Amino acid sequence: MSPGPYIFVTGASRSGTSLTTGLIAHHGAWVGPSLRADCNNPRGYFESLALKAQMKNPRPDWPRRLADYMAANGYSGGPAVFKLGPDAWPLVQHLDPVVVFCWRPAQAIMASRARVGWNSTHSALINAWDGMRAIRQQARQVVDVHTDQLVRDPSQIAPVLGDVAGLRYDPQVAARFIDPALWRG
Repeated sequence: MSPGPYIFVTGASRSGTSLTTGLIAHHGAWVGPSLRADCNNPRGYFESLALKAQMKNPRPDWPRRLADYMAANGYSGGPAVFKLGPDAWPLVQHLDPVVVFCWRPAQAIMASRARVGWNSTHSALINAWDGMRAIRQQARQVVDVHTDQLVRDPSQIAPVLGDVAGLRYDPQVAARFIDPALWRG
């Protein structure tokens, strides 16, 4: 197995992490089994089921288990993308991933959370942003993606795809995946 590059996409809930991860995955990065789409996120969440399980039930042999899990689920090398909240950083830090932070204005995040019925407070948003600041201090490479702009101009993902993942941006893939009608506060 030829490793990586590994990409960890993170941000506050409803900040565009699913959009960003899905766009990277649809361009050819391995994503593995992930949380399924639903009415609140019809294109999919792209949250790693393995990371979610490890968060709920920590196991000390995690790095080996992750490698086994990836191999058992079709990973044979090349770019791999993992998406979860900033609190999952300790689970992927050993991979030395490039971290992709998804940013969106607080008002838009809170409006999106309210629209899907999440009783969220500003403190949850601030906790996520604090976690992102802590990751920035530790990560070797960080890329900031402003997701409202990404919806308007999907080619903004090209540097992440090319410089980080070694993948080529395809505007047709982006056009098929991004539905601006789904992007609202």
